[in-house]
Amino acid sequence: MSRTFLIDAYNLMHVVPELEFARGRFPASRRLIRRLATWAEGRQERVVLVFDGARPHELPSPGRLEVRFMDDRADDDLKLLLERPGRHTLVSADGEIVARARALNQACLSPRAFWSGVRDASAIDFETVERERSLPRSEVEHWLEIFGGEDVVKAEEARAQKRTQKRTQRAPQGKKQKPIMPPEEVKDWLRYFGEEPS
Repeated sequence: MSRTFLIDAYNLMHVVPELEFARGRFPASRRLIRRLATWAEGRQERVVLVFDGARPHELPSPGRLEVRFMDDRADDDLKLLLERPGRHTLVSADGEIVARARALNQACLSPRAFWSGVRDASAIDFETVERERSLPRSEVEHWLEIFGGEDVVKAEEARAQKRTQKRTQRAPQGKKQKPIMPPEEVKDWLRYFGEEPS
């Protein structure tokens, strides 16, 4: 049984600068649909993009991408879709929906990590994935299945190892290391995992 991506559209648009959500949600929606329609075209998985709000005029052709406009019921719709039989991957940072997906033993992916994979489906930066969330190796392999093959795994592991070695060699002894993530990104991840940042 193939996997279904269930994507919280507005949640994703808020973290993708190139969609320019601040300049208007309808143009941003159209840009997102165009981008994901292209990405979904060559995939075996079903891809469902769920929007809050009304359907804008003049939508681009979604191709294989399923687009749903749910007025103000997107969260409820995502929860219902998660309960359908099959394997699902939720793309959202909404704590309540993520909790529901986990309770149903479905996979979850942060909008930032998902978009990183969409942006360059042929390569995953392991270092970034590990910085964002400490993933078990089995989960890393799961995302590699989706976004890249075994040759990508080996190449990226080798690059990540070289970067780690370079950083270790350059690190001055006795000095404090700079934080890996900016504080605002740490807060985003805390919210993603259902914790309130202090």
